[in-house]
Amino acid sequence: MRYAVLVLAIALAVANTQARADLVTYTMTGTIQSSQNLGLSAGDRISWQLQYNNSLPMNANGSSGMNYYSPTPVITNLIDRTNGGFPFFMSSSVYSTLSLNNASATLYPNSFVAGAESTTIPGYPEGILSYGLVLNNIGSLPTMNLANLQLNTLPLNLSASSFNYSFAEDLGPLDQQSFVASVDSISSPVYGAPEPGSLTLFLLGVAGFAARGMRRRLGQPA
Repeated sequence: MRYAVLVLAIALAVANTQARADLVTYTMTGTIQSSQNLGLSAGDRISWQLQYNNSLPMNANGSSGMNYYSPTPVITNLIDRTNGGFPFFMSSSVYSTLSLNNASATLYPNSFVAGAESTTIPGYPEGILSYGLVLNNIGSLPTMNLANLQLNTLPLNLSASSFNYSFAEDLGPLDQQSFVASVDSISSPVYGAPEPGSLTLFLLGVAGFAARGMRRRLGQPA
């Protein structure tokens, strides 16, 4: 029984290592530069999370760039830190793109870009949501491989970096909510924990083997 439990523990550790290697989350802070219809003022502080799977497949966007397409939103937990609350509309239907660009790339050279645009928003048939994070690096990025890039260690030019947000229920200008913010800080990466289902299966397996061993000790059929 002890050997079986050991095997299960090793299997869970391997699965946990894989999960930690794939999911990465950064917490970022910024300062509002300008805003429309959101009750924000220049100087207000915000925070958000950038979260993505760093094993996403690579797609070349030229000789010095790479795109990664995420099936889930990469910007989450957007919070107004100055006034409190969540005045921002965030949709789970957004399909996001991450881009790594170096000097010869045509748009945002030497940068990490994360953004999305969605026109298929549940409950908003004419709604349009878009956001974009641009982190401008000083010099070329050290790698085009997302899994090997740690954002908080890059020599970023934060004065040339920004976060833009826009949501509109229709094409009328009075219905648009938007802001432009600076990027002030980037946390160290936090890697994902194992899914609850994995831990549950492990515990059930251990319980099953323990029950089987107990029956054998009591002389009952397994």
